[in-house]
Amino acid sequence: MDDGAGVTKLLFLANRFPYPTHSGADIRTYNVWRELARDWNVEAIVLHNSAEDVPGLSMEQRVAALSELGTVRVVPLEAQRARTRMLAAHARAFLHAEPYVNQVFGGPVFADALEQHLARTRYDVIHVDGISLMHNFRGRPSSRVVLTHHNIESDLLDRRAAFVGNPVLSAYMRLQARRLRATEAYWAARVAMNICVSREDAVRLREIAPTAKLVEIPNAVDDSGAGPVALGERRQGGLFVGGLNWFPNADALAYYAQDIEPLFGAGAAAFPTTWVGKAGGAQVAEYAGHRSIRVVGHAPSLRPHTDAARVFIAPLRVGGGTRLKILDAWAAGLPVVATALACEGLGVTSGKELLIANTPDEFVNRVRQLVTDDRLWLAVASHARARLQADFSWAALGPRLRAHYAEVAGRAASGTG
Repeated sequence: MDDGAGVTKLLFLANRFPYPTHSGADIRTYNVWRELARDWNVEAIVLHNSAEDVPGLSMEQRVAALSELGTVRVVPLEAQRARTRMLAAHARAFLHAEPYVNQVFGGPVFADALEQHLARTRYDVIHVDGISLMHNFRGRPSSRVVLTHHNIESDLLDRRAAFVGNPVLSAYMRLQARRLRATEAYWAARVAMNICVSREDAVRLREIAPTAKLVEIPNAVDDSGAGPVALGERRQGGLFVGGLNWFPNADALAYYAQDIEPLFGAGAAAFPTTWVGKAGGAQVAEYAGHRSIRVVGHAPSLRPHTDAARVFIAPLRVGGGTRLKILDAWAAGLPVVATALACEGLGVTSGKELLIANTPDEFVNRVRQLVTDDRLWLAVASHARARLQADFSWAALGPRLRAHYAEVAGRAASGTG
């Protein structure tokens, strides 16, 4: 084993390839990795799902983009998101009475890669980017592990089950939620530290695992390049950012299209919205002829869309954690209209940092306020930017994050972890 005397080493385990950063989870993972690389020599093992490949961007280019953050070992996801393989993974999980993430994320190849790294190197601390990877430790001690909870995943499954029309599928989701909750309780109590992204998530995880060591590090964005908040030549339209391969985002589009958009009316009263993020061809085609909804799929840069939009919308009905899409809108100088659930964890006041709307009528009225009232637009956008810089920027949160990892490494080194 390489003891690496005098060198601080960190093993970073991720269940997604976080480049390009086209989802909230990618943004969080990439920025945490970048912050940790300031203090640590990072070696990473990253799962790669071929279904998440980006047209025109090779895996070699994606790895090269992360090379400044440390060494990267890419492991194929054995249960690719092809329908037959995913169904087989769920069937094995059902038969083995375990949460489906144990079968979907990792497997022998990932677990063997982890074994090799741990046998070769003594790491000061190990970052695990989600509960779905913990089973790969195969019972190894976890006194050096910092476990990030992007959401309380068991609660997400319960919330999603409420929106599924098929009673059999809903019952299966609730079963999986119970199994995943037991897994969260088991591992949260055994790792050195759990990081939650919101106060609400921290409270919930404490209920699940009362003895767990918890800290709260909110999601954040890099606002170092943000310019002044200005109305400029913005059009009157709206913008949503989020991959439609993620159920909460797809549900938000369905809710908006069916219940909210018709209330704006046709012609001059219509409110054109652009939906940016990974989308299937069928999803893009479905809205190709829509009067006001345009689904564009993945965009190499969000800047043209944020510069053109008047309002950022977040009509989410399902989800958890802290909404990076809202933080990105704040960084871009865009005021936001959101459901209360969409901004859960941000500690906002409606009418100050954003406008909250929980019914279709409220949503339409709040959007119209920001479209017609320039003074309100500037006030909300300015308050949001100030709040972002104070509480949700990596310049503010990065040092705190790194200090917690140093604490874990120190406890482990002294034998008190």
